[in-house]
Amino acid sequence: MSELEPLDVEYTKIQGSAVLSGRYDIKSKLEHEAGYLDALPDNICQYQLLVYVDLSGNNIKEIGNISCLTKLDTLDLSENQLFYIYNNTFRGLVSLRKLNLTNNKISYIEPYSWSHQTSTIINIQLEGNDLSEVDVTNVIINRPFCYLNYKHNNIGNIVNEAGWTLTADDEIVQGGFIDLTENSMSGIIDFLNLGVTDLTVLGKIYSYGIDLSDVPFQCDCRMEPFFQLAESSLQVVWRSYLDMYCFSPEQLRNRSIPELIRSKQYDLFICDIPQTEGCPYNCNCYKQPSRDRVVVNCSGHGLDMMPKHVPRNDLPLEIYLDNNSISSLEWRGYLNQTRKLVLSNNSITTMEGRAVNQLQNAMEVDLRGNTEINDLPEDIRYLKPSIFIFGELTINCNCSNTWYGEWIKMHENEKGDMNKFWCHTENSTKEAAEVVTEELLDCSKASMPPTWIAVTLAVLSTLILGISLIVKVFKYEIYLLFRTLRSKYKTYPDMYYDVYVLYDEKTDEINKWIMNGLLPALEQDGYRVCIPARDFNVGIPFEDEIADFMGRSKFALILFSKHEKNVFWDLEWKHAWYLYTSYQIKNIILINFDILDYDSVTQPVLSAFVRLGMSLDFANMKKSLITDVKEKLGCSRRRNRRLKNEFANCNTRFIRQDMLVK
Repeated sequence: MSELEPLDVEYTKIQGSAVLSGRYDIKSKLEHEAGYLDALPDNICQYQLLVYVDLSGNNIKEIGNISCLTKLDTLDLSENQLFYIYNNTFRGLVSLRKLNLTNNKISYIEPYSWSHQTSTIINIQLEGNDLSEVDVTNVIINRPFCYLNYKHNNIGNIVNEAGWTLTADDEIVQGGFIDLTENSMSGIIDFLNLGVTDLTVLGKIYSYGIDLSDVPFQCDCRMEPFFQLAESSLQVVWRSYLDMYCFSPEQLRNRSIPELIRSKQYDLFICDIPQTEGCPYNCNCYKQPSRDRVVVNCSGHGLDMMPKHVPRNDLPLEIYLDNNSISSLEWRGYLNQTRKLVLSNNSITTMEGRAVNQLQNAMEVDLRGNTEINDLPEDIRYLKPSIFIFGELTINCNCSNTWYGEWIKMHENEKGDMNKFWCHTENSTKEAAEVVTEELLDCSKASMPPTWIAVTLAVLSTLILGISLIVKVFKYEIYLLFRTLRSKYKTYPDMYYDVYVLYDEKTDEINKWIMNGLLPALEQDGYRVCIPARDFNVGIPFEDEIADFMGRSKFALILFSKHEKNVFWDLEWKHAWYLYTSYQIKNIILINFDILDYDSVTQPVLSAFVRLGMSLDFANMKKSLITDVKEKLGCSRRRNRRLKNEFANCNTRFIRQDMLVK
């Protein structure tokens, strides 16, 4: 640079302001290292033939507008106090080739700062700054360059602030070398979020060399989709990259990423799922995109029942519960998402019909080694036998389950290679299931009534027809009366919750009365109340929480209104009715919020409650709704001290309350 005319710096203020002096009409250079400048000289634009600037080691905090320096070839502002770079900072510098901004305090570079087409910068030095992230448009800058140095910053992520995209129609010009070493990158590069909508087009940037050699790559399920979808392009892309190695997980540490891709070892890229995300205690859970599955492995963990919760996401489940002590294939909310269920070598004796019903999406249910299974739910006949692996299965066959033989015969060619289905008949013979028919069991003879019975049946047929019509119309009313009568003679175990409250949380009036009226009144008297909006756990599927909490409740309290059609045919109402009909909860307490008559209630079961007077009106003449609810719940075992002192006899407490109300 000796042929360039040097310019002088004259300070105008002690704080660091200055002006230049020298000739305007010839090419010049400005060299002022380790000075006190806090900004570029005020009159720098007067020197439009300025070619070379070295102001390293000053206190410059902002570059400002220097687009006037159209002849500037080299700009060195290293070791200053710069904080930001804007995408118009160097616009107009059509001759600038070398830019040195090392060892500043730059924490933000605006997108497209190096990409504008008027730029000719081929060497950009940004080493030793405070960048925590860099925009993808400042990495893939889509114009010719030689070297872009981001070394020794704090870069943790490559982001896409401007919404940049790379498609098959885009043209990417030949790039240079980009150094991203000595940063804080996590090892996960989500190319889809970086605008690469089709990973196969990554070959367009094959000419770029990006040094990520010291990045601790996490070779897990988050990287696998990129590796697999871009496999053909990576054969080209990786040639321009330095060697990259896995840092985690432990079993893949120091394995070459290009080698893993070339050998297509995609099954190794998995993500462990912790207990906090739904993995059952002491089990091993992981996500494996290459096989399109989430695996839950609880083999040989001493379980005596199926897990209540497993991780749930968009991938099918494969659940391994073999070599435990599980006695029943039970209903679980996750079974409808299960592709493979292994229950071999357990102690299973029963299979719930509703559990089998949920296995519509299953490809394999392994039940080998459960030798005590001697009966099947009829729901299984709607699935193919080949889905199940029983090994040898012998069922007690009689005239009530002749469907079993018909099921096997219907699917003669779909029994599964590992299955042998047998029948153990009443005369203690063992026959192949498909040959056991009503004729073989002589069901027609067994069911043929004597003459006097036939005459009696003929006489009663008319009565039965009339009764059947009544039963059809009033079947729910009849069931409720029968259920109420039987419940008087049945003892129910104590549950953790006294009552599970089911209501429409979107109806403000109901919600306010529950939270401000009913709930405080019940809990003050020692009742344990389950309110889904308050008590359900976050992150666990709603249907699983319903089954768990309602299954630990003695009563179900249901408020219905004129909008009950939108509320009570959901999972909560269905599960409450199931528990009630299976005698797992003592009673359903129904509150008629809008005081509807039975003709106005469209849901037939609710209508039956109202018709029989088995519901409570929200507004009654005595204004004793909460007292009526407590009477139906009975005395709480968890009365607080105040109630013990005030009402020593729990059986008279509600009478006393009635007197106080009156």
